[in-house]
Amino acid sequence: MLAYQPVRVQGGPGWIDDERYDIQAKAENPNATKEEIRVMLQTLLADRFKLATHRETKQLPVYTPLVAKGGPKLTVAKE
Repeated sequence: MLAYQPVRVQGGPGWIDDERYDIQAKAENPNATKEEIRVMLQTLLADRFKLATHRETKQLPVYTPLVAKGGPKLTVAKE
């Protein structure tokens, strides 16, 4: 389970994109949801490894696909 989505992490020290670590932990509640486990993992990283994070909302450019004049030119794929 990932505590943070790597494609959304920006900044940090140089090793952040190269080094990986496996952390084994056991949840007290075996019926915890994925979101609850993610929050527990983030808390563990902050408490034991002093991981500090900052969250912010950014507006980024995106591409929007549009249908060209005259309609779509797609064809059905052949098997």
